[in-house]
Amino acid sequence: MLSDSSLFQSKILLHYSDNSNEIIDKVEIEKMKKRCIGTKFEQINWNNDIIEIPSPKIPGKYFIKYMRNIPMYFQWFTQQKQIDLFFEILKFGIDLKEAIAYTKIENNILKIITTIDLGTLIEADRTKSCENLLISAVGLQDQNKVIRFYFNETTFLNSFVAGNVDEHSLDRRKALNLIPTHLGKQFVNRNMPQMVAAIIRKGKTSLGHKMFELFQEYTNISIELFIKNVQMLGERWKNEGNTELASLALTYCDSSQSLPTMSISSDFNSLTNIDTELLKRWTGMRNFRIIFEKTIGDIDLVQFNQAICGRKNMMIIVFAEDGSVFGSYSSIDIPQPLNWIKKDAGHFIFTLINHQSVQPTRFYPLKLGNSVYIFQNDYMISVVAIQGAFKINLRSESTFSSRFSNYYNDSVGQGSSIFVKNPEKFIVKSLMVLEFY
Repeated sequence: MLSDSSLFQSKILLHYSDNSNEIIDKVEIEKMKKRCIGTKFEQINWNNDIIEIPSPKIPGKYFIKYMRNIPMYFQWFTQQKQIDLFFEILKFGIDLKEAIAYTKIENNILKIITTIDLGTLIEADRTKSCENLLISAVGLQDQNKVIRFYFNETTFLNSFVAGNVDEHSLDRRKALNLIPTHLGKQFVNRNMPQMVAAIIRKGKTSLGHKMFELFQEYTNISIELFIKNVQMLGERWKNEGNTELASLALTYCDSSQSLPTMSISSDFNSLTNIDTELLKRWTGMRNFRIIFEKTIGDIDLVQFNQAICGRKNMMIIVFAEDGSVFGSYSSIDIPQPLNWIKKDAGHFIFTLINHQSVQPTRFYPLKLGNSVYIFQNDYMISVVAIQGAFKINLRSESTFSSRFSNYYNDSVGQGSSIFVKNPEKFIVKSLMVLEFY
């Protein structure tokens, strides 16, 4: 405490970093303590008789005024001084919204400040409550930068699932050229049925179409495969007694049949004769979706790689011309082209339909190593190869390795003939890829 004389009674000395001083009433200290929370002055020891302020007197004095809730009228200063002081206040850690409210800075000055250091203003808006104010203050060239900062992917996707997005919000997001994040893709995978339900609720409207386009960004799914997934979900909703969604799914698929780009080739093999519940048990997953399905002649390797690379829990199912159905499952992330999937403890190959009258069976590798090979996008010969098992070719007959038993636990004892009638050379009719989640 300073001297007990009447002049200094109940006073506190503020000592600034440039060795200047200021005397303040002690009764205001409690108010200042509360107001400095969240700023760089939060760690100051306010109980000392002499309080050390880690700032020179000029900017520090204005911050002390702020903490004492004494108005500061920026209009008293020149334009450059207003700009300098506003940046100084932000440096103290004050939130942008409160800084604007306290200083009552005019919009024309704020516009100039955005041209000097927009990044500092954006970072200072920790409560993210000044989006509209900043958008109105910045030039057209910086508006997208502001919008990107305030865009929250998780919030947006939650709104999508809840059916609360509109065309304006979808158009606005599209204009930002935002790339789906890995976390965003995981969110979509976890909430696949809800995402599909939100889309079919809007039907074949302009809004529904734009919602599907967003869904495509996150899944790379074609309209044909989307319709197939709607059909499967429709059956699931029907079995669960959800008549509303089951009816919407049926309507959505029926209306798609009239669109040539959405029709599904009758040459495609389906999952009709396959026990999908068994596939779920094999993978330990409760749900799946079709992310790729093409006849062998229609396969584009770029599309195939785009569909599977970067994803996990992927099952490739091969439909052979002789009626055999077999495939491979990978549990870890599939790498980009020209790479092997390595040391996948969850990998196995399987037969679903064969000429040996053997029930669907899994075969695990004898040791961890290379499993699935991803070919480069411009490779014109093959689609995919499984170490010690099969290689699917684009323009020639495919093959199944005679050394299968050297790589996998051949629990049936039939060698590669368990998978296809003629392992040395066989014709593939189509490929399907399922993603489990």
